[in-house]
Amino acid sequence: MNNYSILLVDDEENIRKTISVDLSENGYDVTLAGSGEEAIKKLGESNYDMVITALKMKGLSGIQVLEKTKKMNSETVVMIFSSDGDLLPAIEALRLGVDDYMLKSAITEELHFRVKHCLEKLVLRRLVKKELVENRKKLIEKNEELKKISIRDGLTEIYNRRYFHQYFEREWKRAIRDKKLISLIMIDIDFFKLFNDTYGHLAGDNCLIQVANTLNDLVNRPADLFARYGGEEFVAILPGTEKDGTLLLAEEMRKAVEALKIEHTSSTISEYVTISLGVGTIFPDNKSSSNALIKLADKILYKVKQSGRNMVKSNDN
Repeated sequence: MNNYSILLVDDEENIRKTISVDLSENGYDVTLAGSGEEAIKKLGESNYDMVITALKMKGLSGIQVLEKTKKMNSETVVMIFSSDGDLLPAIEALRLGVDDYMLKSAITEELHFRVKHCLEKLVLRRLVKKELVENRKKLIEKNEELKKISIRDGLTEIYNRRYFHQYFEREWKRAIRDKKLISLIMIDIDFFKLFNDTYGHLAGDNCLIQVANTLNDLVNRPADLFARYGGEEFVAILPGTEKDGTLLLAEEMRKAVEALKIEHTSSTISEYVTISLGVGTIFPDNKSSSNALIKLADKILYKVKQSGRNMVKSNDN
């Protein structure tokens, strides 16, 4: 038994029941709340190791539940799950100290892994707090371990979305200061849901790990960064790289994944797993936001999907 207490907050009863049964079967002690207001009341009455809350609810939102939870007990780990991939709530949640953020459509195994990952953070926090008095050296070691966990994706072990945004903001400001280009590659595994449906979620996890490791090995300049953006999406930041060079790397990525020859009989474009890539390159300035490049690359990626997938496109082709 896990012996961890989890407060699950969602105003949709079917979702509460489904996730509650799943977590309970895995040994967690789950308490349900049908609204943000009810969740805050329960938090005032009992201590919980973890809070899992929907983002959008009637009354208090998941962001408000996160904020109030952290004020009541900063040690409690909080995960928010959303029905859409809107970037702004995710950024606000990160600012307020959310421990994880995922889509409701994520596979069951990923939910289990993320819950376990968050609770590992909780264990580390408690150890750090205890050893603060006992040994300063041990405290530093645990903080380093906690930092490593916080910037890495739990499944693939590459950089996570949280660290991607932190790093991207720094490089964006550096590019403005140095008056240099910055390029971004948005990457999506083609028909990944069909892959999971056909081969199972364990095979899906293995596919994500193989693709992530393969692409990560190709992004090897010191200033470049590769990260998991969410689900089956990945992103690469290439500061100071022109469009032609970025396109060459993107095509190398596409070929490398195809060369893995991961069988995908449900794909309508290939017998193997493939990826689609959208490349955006711009000169940032003080009037522009880093979100502009993300939106540009994402828009191009959408065009790739509409055009047949398993290809690379940039903002002028």
